[in-house]
Amino acid sequence: MRIRLFLAMAAVTVLAGAADAQQKHPYHHFHHALWELRDARKELMEAKHDFGGHKEKALLAIHDAIKQLDLILAYMGDNVRGVPTRG
Repeated sequence: MRIRLFLAMAAVTVLAGAADAQQKHPYHHFHHALWELRDARKELMEAKHDFGGHKEKALLAIHDAIKQLDLILAYMGDNVRGVPTRG
């Protein structure tokens, strides 16, 4: 009886821990977007090609998107560093 109770409690503890690990930050997409935008900006800045004259406008658009996400997260009291949220 005690062994069954112990095993049941252990299983509940493991399942509760797994559920907590899968819980995501409420703004995880914003953080991931920041990470990806900053990576894309770096890649675009290092590119030797001007992509048919679109490079400069793309850099400006990326800069504006990063700025807006920074403002959103700062307003919500969150960090603005951005972190990868996928593999």
